[in-house]
Parts: sequence; structure tokens; C-alpha cells
Amino acid sequence: RGTDGLLSKITHLMAGSAKARLMYELLIACRRFGEKSNTGSYSLVMNETDLAARAGLSRETVSREMKKLENEGLVKIKSGKVTIADMAAFEEKLGKVV
Repeated sequence: RGTDGLLSKITHLMAGSAKARLMYELLIACRRFGEKSNTGSYSLVMNETDLAARAGLSRETVSREMKKLENEGLVKIKSGKVTIADMAAFEEKLGKVV
């Protein structure tokens, strides 16, 4: 399980677009540190600077890509909290982005 995760992360970092890299980091962060609600959504307290460092992107790029994800309805951003309402749809979109 750990090796598969590592290989997947390397793949996204080496070949993925900025959007795919950010989505992958959000997915991993939600699974590790996020709070799952009764509705199945995940909430994560993480700022753009931390996400940028984890994804190997600039903070400005993370900000632009997060706005795009929010406009697509994949994430909600409010008061420094990122919420992914539908994890299955998020993972499906990540598969199409790569």
C-alpha cells in the first residue's frame, strides 16, 4: 500500500499538470488529515502555501487552480477550510485530468 502511494505520487509530480498535482495532494491530505462528515464529504484545514509546498507549485498557481476547482463544483473554500463534497467524483475527475 505504501509503495503504491509513493509511485502514484511520483507519477503525478513528474507527469501531471498543475491541476492534477494539486488534486492529488488534496486527495491524499483529505485521506490522511481530513475530517469525514456524516454526508461523506471531507473537510481539510490547509492553506495555499502548504498545498503549494506539498505539490511543488507556487502559491499563485495553487490559488488559480483552486478557483478553477471551486468553479467546477469539486471543492468549496471557506475561511481557510477546503471541503470536498463528493470524493468519488473528485477521484474520477483526477483520473481524467492525468
